Amino acid sequence: MTYLRSYLDYTIESEKSPERIYLILTSVTRHRKDKWKSIRPEFIGEVYPTYFKFVRNTFYYNSFSPVITGQIIAIDNKTIIQIKMRLHSFTRIFEIIWFGFILLFFVIGIFNFFITDFQEWSLITHSILMIAGGLLITKGGFYMQAKKDNEKLAELLET
Repeated sequence: MTYLRSYLDYTIESEKSPERIYLILTSVTRHRKDKWKSIRPEFIGEVYPTYFKFVRNTFYYNSFSPVITGQIIAIDNKTIIQIKMRLHSFTRIFEIIWFGFILLFFVIGIFNFFITDFQEWSLITHSILMIAGGLLITKGGFYMQAKKDNEKLAELLET
């Protein structure tokens, strides 16, 4: 079932020091309480010297904006930033409920198909279309937003 989940894990290697990475992320991130200050930050969340968790700052609510968490690890002369992007928990719960109901209707459609002597296809086809549409919306919305965040993080953190 992992192919149904929208997530992205990757690493960025940088020649910048962990302290420099921390300063860069701190300069573009504001705490949730400070998000309405006059300077518009790139991200909203928390940044610590070895860990961060934030979302991109938008003037609108977007359920598919990834929650970005990361570890800052110093190895030799470079810094490794391990990044994980996930859907917000409420969006994941909605996604599970959505696909659960559609799966239920699909199973009912299969039983209905056999009961009606292979005559009734509509519930099966509608369920398949709803699954495909749900996957397209959730995966497409997530990865479109994640691509923007990847580009911004790479611009900020790579050398």
